[in-house]
Amino acid sequence: MRQTRIYFTLAAILAGASATRAADTCPGFGEERLAAIAAAPGCKAASRINDACSMGSGGDTVPTMAVIEKCEKDFIGKAPKARIAAYQRERAACRREYSGKSGTMYVSFTVLCEARVAVKYSGK
Repeated sequence: MRQTRIYFTLAAILAGASATRAADTCPGFGEERLAAIAAAPGCKAASRINDACSMGSGGDTVPTMAVIEKCEKDFIGKAPKARIAAYQRERAACRREYSGKSGTMYVSFTVLCEARVAVKYSGK
């Protein structure tokens, strides 16, 4: 009985994840991903596209940096210096969290963390 509940719970979780993933589908990789990020109407939309395409490898670096640049346009040069300094500190915390780890998946984790920070500051 308990095992059956575990299976049903797991199935419900996976179904929810699949529905969410279907709403934010990846338009493609490489140039298609970059073009979709560039064409996105804003920071959050670009981030959703990037998240849907994320592979957990070093290949996430270039498109994720494109998301960060898109988000930064919303506040860099407009925000007070203290806010920019806080943003830079949070990005540095992402880099520290994964420093010393080897493998391209940690490169991906680092830039995706930095992108989440950029999205957060873009929305402030």
